[in-house]
Amino acid sequence: MTRMRQLTVGLAATTTSLLLLALPPWLLTTLVGPPIPTSWPDLDTLRGITTIGVTDTFVTTTLAVIVWIAWGQLATAIVAETVAALRHRPARTLPLFPGTQHFAARLVAATLLLASMVQPRPVAAAPLQLIPATAIATPDTATIYQPAAAPTTTPTVETTMVATETVAVGERDSWWSLAETHLDDGRRWREIRELNLDRTLPDGTTIRPDTDQLEPGWPLLVPTDTHTPAREPAQPKPPEAAFSTSAPSQQWEVEPGDHFWHIAKTTLEHAWDRTPTDDEIGVYWRTLVETNRDRLAPPHDPDLIHPGQQFHLPAVPHDPQAPDQAATGEIKEVHPSADAHAAELDRPDEPEARPSANGRHRPPTDTTTPENPTTQEDATTDAGPDAATDRTDEGNDSLSGVGSDVAEHPLGVPRGAAPAATAAALAAAGIVALLQRRRRTLLHQRLPGYRLPTLAPDVEQHLATLTHVAPDDPVLEDLTALLATIPPECNPPLVILHDSGPVSLIVDDHDIKLPAPWELDPASPGEPARWSARTGDRGPRRSIGLPLLVTLGHTGSSTVLANLGALPALTIQGPEEQVRTRLRAMTLELATSRTAGPLEVIVCDDDQFADLDQIVPANDPSDAINATIAESDAGIIDDDRMPRAVICHASTDSPLPEAAARFCGLLAAGVIEQGSWGLRVDGEHGWLHAPGKTAQPLTLPDLDPAVIGQALDQLCSDDALAPEASESPDEASAAVLLQIAAPYCHVAVLGPITVTCDGAPVDGLTPIARQLLTYLATHRDGVTLEQLDATIWPDRPPSRAGQRARTALTRLRRSLGDGPDGQPLLPRRESVKERIRLSDHVGTDLDQALALLANARRTDDHAQALDDQIAALSLVRGSPFTDLTVSWSVDIEQRAIAQLQDAAVAAATALSNAGEHDRAAWAIQQGLRLWDPSEPLYVTWARIEHARGRADRIAHLWRRLRRLYADDADELAGIITTPTTETELAFSQLMTNT
Repeated sequence: MTRMRQLTVGLAATTTSLLLLALPPWLLTTLVGPPIPTSWPDLDTLRGITTIGVTDTFVTTTLAVIVWIAWGQLATAIVAETVAALRHRPARTLPLFPGTQHFAARLVAATLLLASMVQPRPVAAAPLQLIPATAIATPDTATIYQPAAAPTTTPTVETTMVATETVAVGERDSWWSLAETHLDDGRRWREIRELNLDRTLPDGTTIRPDTDQLEPGWPLLVPTDTHTPAREPAQPKPPEAAFSTSAPSQQWEVEPGDHFWHIAKTTLEHAWDRTPTDDEIGVYWRTLVETNRDRLAPPHDPDLIHPGQQFHLPAVPHDPQAPDQAATGEIKEVHPSADAHAAELDRPDEPEARPSANGRHRPPTDTTTPENPTTQEDATTDAGPDAATDRTDEGNDSLSGVGSDVAEHPLGVPRGAAPAATAAALAAAGIVALLQRRRRTLLHQRLPGYRLPTLAPDVEQHLATLTHVAPDDPVLEDLTALLATIPPECNPPLVILHDSGPVSLIVDDHDIKLPAPWELDPASPGEPARWSARTGDRGPRRSIGLPLLVTLGHTGSSTVLANLGALPALTIQGPEEQVRTRLRAMTLELATSRTAGPLEVIVCDDDQFADLDQIVPANDPSDAINATIAESDAGIIDDDRMPRAVICHASTDSPLPEAAARFCGLLAAGVIEQGSWGLRVDGEHGWLHAPGKTAQPLTLPDLDPAVIGQALDQLCSDDALAPEASESPDEASAAVLLQIAAPYCHVAVLGPITVTCDGAPVDGLTPIARQLLTYLATHRDGVTLEQLDATIWPDRPPSRAGQRARTALTRLRRSLGDGPDGQPLLPRRESVKERIRLSDHVGTDLDQALALLANARRTDDHAQALDDQIAALSLVRGSPFTDLTVSWSVDIEQRAIAQLQDAAVAAATALSNAGEHDRAAWAIQQGLRLWDPSEPLYVTWARIEHARGRADRIAHLWRRLRRLYADDADELAGIITTPTTETELAFSQLMTNT
């Protein structure tokens, strides 16, 4: 708000206040008389009114009394708000006419705005400028393979061209809010300011490093890239410093009506996600005042602050009701003007960050690798799991090379994913595809009245993590095509997937030259050759690729894969149960691989996944080895040979001849011998042993074969579909909560997700806020902070005390605002033990549909039941959660599809029997909008066409059903689903009898 506008608003409010306070009493006294009557009506006067009627004088007097009452309420409200403003305390809510006190508060705030004009505006202290630290590459210590040497003497700064767009500054916009709106991360505000430095704006203003306040209408440049770059190194803070006041983004700009008590209360509410007590506010209020003594305008009275002033917000102490932090006494800095600071993913007890060779920041550690692998393992174990994690995450970039943090992971793994989740990405692709394909098939062929199995919470959580990191099919196709450009004579033992983008091959033979798109990286003397390319690079197909890849783990900033066709044997050593778990995880990865093509996985001494098509149980691995040798001796071309992975859960002495190389690999439990390849496992940590090299620490993939096996058992068993209960708890609760009425805040999920409040769309929700709202709206009983943190960010480590989720909740609460009762649509909790839930004024179209279906089941009136079913189907706009691809919605989505498609079959059958074939066909089409194909719906549709005597339409529907199945084929796995025998027979009979 400009100074002239402030002056105009202040004068208008002052004039209005004076007129409202003085003019009504003067007019009433002059025209009607004083408010207190000089005499009271006697009995004769009252009798006269009953006989003569109401006179004009009586009406005038009555209206005057009403005006006097209204004026008295307004005057009381103005006085109360003025006193509260002068005392810098929130005013008490008075029992006045609706809107009176709010109107008075606005008048008082605007009047105080005029008062602030008579004093000079205080100059805000210039924010501290952070000088970016230049990453200096340091030589890595000796490990398995050394990356290309990086310059270590002269620091260099890389200049990157940034794509931008122009946006107009709105009312109350700040650098932080612009970054939060356009980049989905307020911490990137400096990028926007740096883009606009020295730009002269239309009003003549030039953006300077100390430009803090933005004016509405300014055209500013913002980056179009929404990816968050790596954070700047955290500066060490003295342990005794409970509060920090130097961060420029941790400020509060005073607005009309603000006072220190309100600022303190609001800050604590946003940080703690609950209403603080007066004592808690008082402690923080005193700290806030003392922190900003030097920023107060003369006479330095904390009760006298002015709009436009900027005050530093001290760090918020930990919530005394939060048990997770109370035990440690940690203090997390959270500021309402800088919510994203609470989303920092720093690990507990993380040391000071330092730059690595690839520009990322990681904890410092002693990178001296002991020559004795046993000594290294003992040191890691003695240091505890945290130390082991630090070593594994940091490790040594010997397998990583130097890459740009701006580039994406070759498999498209989201930024911020935990190393264990990143390591599981390639394996997750096949496992997730298998489970999703099984779910789809069950849904396609489910009979009415049956429901899909509900997976256990721990299974759902693990699958959510895998789904989040699993690469899409186009990415896998690019990787497969890239590996197929490797000539047959090149058989690398290791493949490295760098987080920064490149794919590298470790090749022992320096004489082998790889054609484009592979490029040779510089290597140190005595180290193997390293050839690198990127997924998406093109070249001619020269081989079948590397079909026997298996993930070993993640180190530094890379995922290490072993090519079993080149090792040719890999021994797994460690505690017996952990070795069995790791072998089963590798079995799953190989059997479901989406980059290998057809292969056989021969498993000895374990039948955990014997039902999978690619797994062949065996007692002796020699048969598989001999079959591979026979194919080689017969001169069969590579494209027609069958790659085989032999997995032995017991130690084996079966040799792997040279003739079996490239097309046969061996994984076995045992003891790693000197000069051989091996993987030693201990919990979530592993160490890769290579001939003549030092053991390399790894973070093992986060892949639990026991949980995956439980999911496969539920989805692949013959009785996977169970009869639906007569009324599900979801239907009953929805009917009670909403009673089929549209809520004030409506979250539509039966199709693309839309949010409206009081009929108006809610715009500006970030993807996280949108997902968070949908999750809360579909979990009416409420959730915990831990549930939110694990569900919305499944691939990331848990945030400290749930700060990440609390920050997202604060943003969502602001976006939604208040309901018709004046209370937030996302209420604050009164206690940390209270579950997080939305107001009853928030509901979904799915709630309405389930309530209608529940009523249809309860009623004995068939006509009413049909009307309810049609009303429920009318809410369908497409597949549930169409534009929200998250794993937690799968179970809700499929249960909704099952119940609504059952209603479509029932409604279509009833309408067709009544001769209303067009409406019956509409009901079928609404059901197919949810999920297409559905065999029961197609059979019902064919019966409707049979009743019409339209044989050609029945044949058309049959062709359409088969075409949809063909379109849904899994091309990477080569699997096509076909209609069931019962459906084929039903169509055959209908076409024959028409």
